[in-house]
Amino acid sequence: MLTFCQRFGGTAERRRILTGLLELREALRTLGIVEGYQWLDGSFVEDVEFLQGRPPNDIDVVTFAVLGDEASQREKFGANPEVLNPGSKTRFKVDHYILATDCMLDEAYARRIGYWHSMWSHQRETMRLKGFVSVNLASNDEEALVWLGAQIGHEGGAI
Repeated sequence: MLTFCQRFGGTAERRRILTGLLELREALRTLGIVEGYQWLDGSFVEDVEFLQGRPPNDIDVVTFAVLGDEASQREKFGANPEVLNPGSKTRFKVDHYILATDCMLDEAYARRIGYWHSMWSHQRETMRLKGFVSVNLASNDEEALVWLGAQIGHEGGAI
């Protein structure tokens, strides 16, 4: 996460979004969601400032994680809807979706995974091929938080 934050945290707006992403990751850990990974994408991982003349509004994230059975999922997310869309976008500036990795991979589920890959494999406007970033949920976010905190005051704005 430190490398990701350093690479994509060049402006105050981007650092605010990164802070929200790290807060979301901590909220997931608090719910016991610690085993998995996330795909990070959207205009945030592109040079949207150059390409579209605007800062990114949020970061797009799909979390692939061990979620437990349906009753466990209802309990976790029913009491904490802000970790899912649309709450995550409002609270964390993260357009967040979550998929279980501890379920049967049937045709319908494979299509859901394929959907995200196909959506994020190219730029929306140009159809130019691109990629996305994958990070482990278990990564040490503390270093990234320290780095983000050290950036306060740069470009005249606080995180």
